[in-house]
Amino acid sequence: MRKWIAFIAVMIGASLIITACGSAKGEGKDTLDKVVLDYAYYSPTSLALKEFGWAEEVFEEQGIEVEWVLSHGSNKALEFLNSRKN
Repeated sequence: MRKWIAFIAVMIGASLIITACGSAKGEGKDTLDKVVLDYAYYSPTSLALKEFGWAEEVFEEQGIEVEWVLSHGSNKALEFLNSRKN
């Protein structure tokens, strides 16, 4: 159980680092309003993130909405997430 908690903490930390590295500076800065994440029944990490609302907590601090999408496989998840670019 400790390994899962540590793994999830690392994943959340990684998402924070990625978000921080992706922030732009300047007048023409586009703001991110929503992030779409997929979850799958075969991925315990994604189920834990969704169930306990940890992703929402992290992104809420930055005013970013989280939308969850059920994944039917890694290739389908990528196709779906890429097709919905706004």
